Amino acid sequence: MAWIPLFVAAVLLLLFPKKAFTILAALTLVIISIGLYLIVDENIDESRQSKVDIEAHLDPSLCPPTEPVFVKVTNASDATLTMLKWNLAVYRSGYHSDLNRMNRRYSPEYALLKPLSAGESVNFCYELPEIREDYPSSELRFEAIDKQVSFGG
Repeated sequence: MAWIPLFVAAVLLLLFPKKAFTILAALTLVIISIGLYLIVDENIDESRQSKVDIEAHLDPSLCPPTEPVFVKVTNASDATLTMLKWNLAVYRSGYHSDLNRMNRRYSPEYALLKPLSAGESVNFCYELPEIREDYPSSELRFEAIDKQVSFGG
């Protein structure tokens, strides 16, 4: 179906070359401008998303024993964060296998339920995700994965 506008444009160029060329040039500029805007907007959004940091580690001094995973979310971007969802991967030090991978579809997704202004940080304590085996807590490290971010105006 893309051939129909091309056919109409070719006919217009043959019948009314001056007017059709002017209109096609204007349409081409509009389409190029929209494409550039979308590319720049996507780059700005990716830059903002990369400036949202989620740090997670076990910290019994800051969190109760029932919720030992300390999570700090920092919005270092220049915009207000309106929505943030993520999941936690659990690794044993020195290993690359996610100990929580098999249970992730059943474990809760973590979310920030309030807006976070530019430059602001917030802390949470969460339960330890279910893992396949018992490992000493000193051997576990956490990483935020599957981060979904939205910014407000």
